[in-house]
Amino acid sequence: MLGNRKRYLFVGLVCLLVPAFFISDLGGILRKTKDPVVVKFKNFPPLRKTALHKIAQSEYASDLNSIDSPVLGKFIRGYLLEQFVLQHHVDCSLGAIEKTIKKLPDFCGGDGKFSEEKFSSYIANLGITEKEYLKKYKAWLLSGCVIDTLQNSYVPEKLIAALDKRLTLGRDVIFAYLDLNAYIPVPKATDEDMKRIYYRYEQSFAVPEKRSVSYFVLDKDLPGKNGFDVLKALYDRVEGMQPNETIKDVAKSFGATVRVEKNVSSSSLLKHPVLKHVASSVFSSKAANVSLPVSIGKQFLVWVVSDIRKGSVIPFSEAKKEVLDRYIALERRKGNMKKFESMVLRLSQEKAISENAFLKHVVNTGAQYVTIEGVHPRWGAEELPDEIVDSLVDIPKGSITPVFFDKKEEKICVCWVKKDVYIGSSGVEKDSIRQTLSRKIFSELIEGIFTEQEPKFH
Repeated sequence: MLGNRKRYLFVGLVCLLVPAFFISDLGGILRKTKDPVVVKFKNFPPLRKTALHKIAQSEYASDLNSIDSPVLGKFIRGYLLEQFVLQHHVDCSLGAIEKTIKKLPDFCGGDGKFSEEKFSSYIANLGITEKEYLKKYKAWLLSGCVIDTLQNSYVPEKLIAALDKRLTLGRDVIFAYLDLNAYIPVPKATDEDMKRIYYRYEQSFAVPEKRSVSYFVLDKDLPGKNGFDVLKALYDRVEGMQPNETIKDVAKSFGATVRVEKNVSSSSLLKHPVLKHVASSVFSSKAANVSLPVSIGKQFLVWVVSDIRKGSVIPFSEAKKEVLDRYIALERRKGNMKKFESMVLRLSQEKAISENAFLKHVVNTGAQYVTIEGVHPRWGAEELPDEIVDSLVDIPKGSITPVFFDKKEEKICVCWVKKDVYIGSSGVEKDSIRQTLSRKIFSELIEGIFTEQEPKFH
């Protein structure tokens, strides 16, 4: 096994050794010399054309000129892994490789143990021998051996136990919140303020266009007729309407009843169970034009716009009350937000925040609060916004979370962490924690392999 700390450190660099390298003309590079160097490394022997060709023949393709950048990256990864194993004397004996294979889920039975039958069947389906399998997937299997070494070296049981405990950590918190629409005195609006609000939100002071719609529906399958026959009959009847006929006459021909929706806006029509399917057409159609039949589910729909009331913008002189209401609402929201954020700023400047100090600030601000026990990031809390629950992971006891705005409830809020509580099992297997830690180490150390080996193409 590895002899010193430095060697152990490099064990973690293997699984994600080299990403895809991009080369514009690999074929041209390989043809320059008899056995040219393809890639040079600082401490490892260079990768030459013959070695690359050998890897390609055993795993991918015989034509090196057809190799693209991602495939080349995979070749180099396998090559560096072999060199790393040789240099650092990692245990990659046949026994170690067999141990790695026996851990693979694909080769385990229902009891989680290695199944010789499954492994043999898998090899047979590939049409190769066990020796060929080991050769073909050598780099991958070596990675498994190195991962085992890393896990045994760097992931002690104490660390796993600590992380398992961390995963069961919940928080008792005091949740403080302020309704942004709560009453507070606001500055008196000037004429300039009123006009500014009116022109900024002019469309909100508009009366929307409204239309009245008459319609009827007809089942596609009438007695003795199929859907096509009904559609043709409806189509011909609408097309053949006389100048003095209305939609009621058409409906009467089929024994249908005309319904009327009066003075509806486009937004209201979108909620109608039947007319929502033609809402955009209704508001782009001219009045008195009976529509051709429209298919909706198991029925045909025929409709007509019977009345149009154009929308308009209320003049400033007539909208002053609505403008003043909008001004007051905006000023209240702004004032409440500023007041709450100032409270949180004062609290954050204190070295330690006691429960009494937190509650005193909350009450003085006019905010409300509630104590919530056992909040856990994994399960959340019904009373808390998800953003606050997520933020609790990194907030120490006796501290406050960042300020969050709950759009749904129209309130601004913050949490003070009262105490830590441990709530049952995390439900995460320790092997999973161990593997996650190992891969995290790989991610953290990956840049080191590039810096150390300085790969250069030739």
